[in-house]
Amino acid sequence: MKVAYVRVSTEEQNETRQIEALKKHGIEGVSVDHVSVSEISMMPVDLYVVGSDLAPFLKDKPRVIELDNIMSMPELEEKLLAAFEKARNE
Repeated sequence: MKVAYVRVSTEEQNETRQIEALKKHGIEGVSVDHVSVSEISMMPVDLYVVGSDLAPFLKDKPRVIELDNIMSMPELEEKLLAAFEKARNE
């Protein structure tokens, strides 16, 4: 499954915590690209993970996880695990 995780970053923020959360749950092969929302919306992705501020830009996509707090690791893990479980059962 190809997952796009989109957030608006400051220079102090980086993707290390999010990658570690994915690896903790057995998700391997994580790669990171830094692109704009318009670029990511054109990529072939199975699941988008975005903050509520960016979700309207992806409203036409079939699988979008909307995070209330983009920096919340518990919320990210909970919603990713639910999405992966749903995909396994489809």
